[in-house]
Amino acid sequence: MLNDLPYLSAGKGPPLVVLLYTPQAANPRGLARWSTMRLVQPFTEHFTVYVVNRRPGLPSARRWPTSPPSTHRRSEASLRAR
Repeated sequence: MLNDLPYLSAGKGPPLVVLLYTPQAANPRGLARWSTMRLVQPFTEHFTVYVVNRRPGLPSARRWPTSPPSTHRRSEASLRAR
C-alpha cells in the first residue's frame, strides 16, 4: 500500500498515476486485474504506471453525488427562460 492506498505498479520511467475506483476499495483481482493491467500496458514502455484505488474502510459509494433537486429545478427554469 502507498500511504494506505492499494495500488498496482508496472513499467519504468517517470511516474504516471491512474486513479481507479472499485466498490471494494482494494486492488482488482482476476479478470478485473487482467483488464486493468492490459489497459495501462502501453504506457509502461515510457512510464512507471501506478494504478491507485481508494482508501480501504470508506463507505461504498453506490451512486455519484448529485446536487440537490432544488438546484436542478432552478437550472432547468433558467434554461427554459432563454
